[in-house]
Amino acid sequence: TAYFSTIIQEKLKLPQNENYYIGGLLHDIGKVLIYQFYPQKFEEMVLLQIEDDMPDYEAEKEVLGVDHAEIGGVLAEKWKFDKDIINTIHYHHSMLPSRANVLTAVVSISNLFAKKAGLCFAWDDKSFDINTFSGWKMLEEKSKSKIDVDQTVLAMIEESENVREVVEVLLRKI
Repeated sequence: TAYFSTIIQEKLKLPQNENYYIGGLLHDIGKVLIYQFYPQKFEEMVLLQIEDDMPDYEAEKEVLGVDHAEIGGVLAEKWKFDKDIINTIHYHHSMLPSRANVLTAVVSISNLFAKKAGLCFAWDDKSFDINTFSGWKMLEEKSKSKIDVDQTVLAMIEESENVREVVEVLLRKI
């Protein structure tokens, strides 16, 4: 998601800012906390996702009463992260117009590209139409620029192979 966020930033000629990479890198930090501190609940949530074909954040809400974005947002606040990063972590699924910004929209869209590229948990690879995702409209409104979604999606799909290769190289070095 971090790589896709910087690629979208560049392709759409958005202002240079390391928060695109940081937001993409940390947007799912709440999942790490759930897995680390509640491994049995994490397993229960994964089973619920698989059995009921539901998104991760819905399964988390059902099992824990909160989702990874809310947990990650609270952690980011405690660690005194930049407000844009906090909002991106907290709202990358809900994309509340009052809290979301260009960064949140870019990370939310990038998260979908990472899933489309197969860079996610196997059980989290849901079918969806990235071209009709509401994040594009939010990004257009927040960035105040017209976005050719079909063209951008095509360019990002072409980039997917490069991103996948980079991730594989990184994983081999671990």
